This record gives sequence, C-alpha cells and structure tokens, in this order.
Amino acid sequence: MDTSSTTSLLNANGTPFSTTKRYDGDIQKLNAVYKKNYQSFDDLGTKGGIAYPTGYFTYSNNKNSATDQEALIAEIVVKVNQLGHSEIRKVDSGHMVLGCYVIGVTYSAELWKRITPYIDVLAPQHFSETHKINPVVKATGLPALLSDQVFGNVYPEALLKAGRTPGPVPDHLDRRVLYHLLSRRLAADPDFVGVSFCACLHDNAHTVAAYDRGQPGFFTIDNEPRSKTIATAQEANEFIYKHVRQPLGETAIKKLDEDYHETITAYQAISKRRNAFLGEQ
Repeated sequence: MDTSSTTSLLNANGTPFSTTKRYDGDIQKLNAVYKKNYQSFDDLGTKGGIAYPTGYFTYSNNKNSATDQEALIAEIVVKVNQLGHSEIRKVDSGHMVLGCYVIGVTYSAELWKRITPYIDVLAPQHFSETHKINPVVKATGLPALLSDQVFGNVYPEALLKAGRTPGPVPDHLDRRVLYHLLSRRLAADPDFVGVSFCACLHDNAHTVAAYDRGQPGFFTIDNEPRSKTIATAQEANEFIYKHVRQPLGETAIKKLDEDYHETITAYQAISKRRNAFLGEQ
C-alpha cells in the first residue's frame, strides 16, 4: 500500500477519519502540525488534503504527522479487510478469507488484532526474518499462509547488466533447489498451513515493455515445458500436503532454516560477482 503525497484525512463519507478526536476538536492544533490555516474541521472536510511522504510505508519525519499517517493507513487497512470479508460472505459462507498480504513489512500487533475478525488466515508475503510471523500467530490465534513467495528467477545477461533482476539465481536447477528447501522449511513450521509460490506459467518476454523483467516460468516462451522444474514443484507440493499437519521440533526447523538461508546467501554472492563483472564490460 503506497501512501500518496496528497492523501486526505477523510473517511469515505467525507468526514475526518478520527482527526477531530485526535486533536481534541481544536483545528488550531492540527494547523500547527501541518502549517495550515483551516477555520474548522468542516473546512478541512471541504477543502482539505494533507501531504504525506510518497513511498511504501514511508512515514513523515514529523512525529505528530507520522502518527496521523499511521492511523490513516490503519483505517484504510481495516476498511479494505471489512469490505473483502463482507462481499465474500455474501456469496460463500465457508470461503477461507486470507486477507490482504503485506509485502516486505508487517502491521503493528494492534492493527493485526483489529483485522482478525475479517480474516481466517494470515497472508504475509515473502518469508521474512525481519518480520517474523510467529508473534502475530500467537497474538491473533490465526495460522499463516505464505503468499507470493519467491524461489528464484533466471535472467538473460542483458537484464542482469541493467540490474532489473529481483531474486536472481544462477540457473533453473537452483530454482528447483529453493522450491525444494522452502517446501521442507514451511511444512515443518507449525505457524504455517501452506504457501503460494510466486511463479509464471510461461517465461516473460524480456523484449516487450510490459514484461521486461524476463521472469522464468514452468514453460519457455516457446511453450516448451521445463519438465524437471514441473516435477520438482509437484513433488514439493505433495510433500507440503502430507506434512503440514506434522510440524517438526525447534531444532529440526532451525536446521532447515539454516539450509535455506545459507543457499540464498550463496546465490546472492554469485549474483553480486556477476553484476560486478558485467558492469566492467
């Protein structure tokens, strides 16, 4: 979720979301924070727009402004999850609601608790050591399904040199290695009930503007199957289904975790060396 530079402090009905309470009904307190000259909160509702820093979860350096910004994002997050839950339940009372995934960051414990009534499963994006899921699982009582998890991309040399290469690995064999390691790591963890891997069916063409990342799929751009990659995914997916209800102990999970992260570190070192070499050409 990006925070727009022209984000309004308004609810959908045009009223300030909780600004009146936050400033004790005193518009001058808000004016002092934002260097504005509104005559009232109604005036803010009619004319208002508050500028926040652009960027993914980038907050203002002003403490009061950052607090407002965080509160506004929280209101949006709650409303989005409320809406999704309500609309899904209209057509399917038994549908599993995953909620919106959060890429690369996490919500506060308070916000997770606020949206818990509207989701059945937590859906963090990417396996994160910075924002561990275990505290959230404990706080909410909900299991997690890892969403959009990368397992390595193989890129043409031109893209490697240009640097538009998220999650690079040396070869398609290495994608299979990561898929295998991740399936074991996640199936062993009692906090996770499953994973959705980030994968293309076919290779993205790196010569077309809309698909200039060259991400690899289970089929080549010429529709030839990558049979070994497909077989690895099938085997790993079957393993997850069989073992996700049989989590391992902390020591075993730690070993699997180390195997995965050591492999990632090795691939990153290779990618860094390749980029340095290509940059000299």
